Amino acid sequence: MTVNALVCSTHLLVPIQAAYFAIEGTMICWKTYERIRARPNPNLKVLGVVITLFDKRTNISKDTHGQIRSVFGEVLFKTKISKTFGSKRARRTKKRFDLRAEITWRRRVQKLAAEVIHRVEENRTTRRAEDAA
Repeated sequence: MTVNALVCSTHLLVPIQAAYFAIEGTMICWKTYERIRARPNPNLKVLGVVITLFDKRTNISKDTHGQIRSVFGEVLFKTKISKTFGSKRARRTKKRFDLRAEITWRRRVQKLAAEVIHRVEENRTTRRAEDAA
C-alpha cells in the first residue's frame, strides 16, 4: 500500500479476497490506515470493504464472507465481485456463452460503483451538516 496516496486521500476502499488468509493481510492494511489517521491524515475515512474473487459455489467463499462480515460489519459493501470463469477464453474465441460470465462481472462492478457513489454522497451530506452546525 502506498502511504503517500493515503496521506493525500479522503477515502479508502479496501478489496479483500474471499480466501482464508485474506483477512490477516487486510488487517495489516488496516493498521497502516490507523497510523495514517493518527497523524498525517486524520480525515481519511474507510469508504468500504468489498469482497472480491467470490465464488458462491464454494464453502471457502461462503465461510470467509461470514468472517469478513463479522470483522468489518457495516463498512462491508453489499455487492460482492464474483470470480469469473472463461473471460480470457471469451476474448480469444469471441464466444457468446463465454461472454456471459464477463457480462455478469461487469454488472457487479457497476452495482459496486453505484454503492460507492452513494456512500461518497452520504459522506458529503454528513460533512456539510457537521460544518453547518
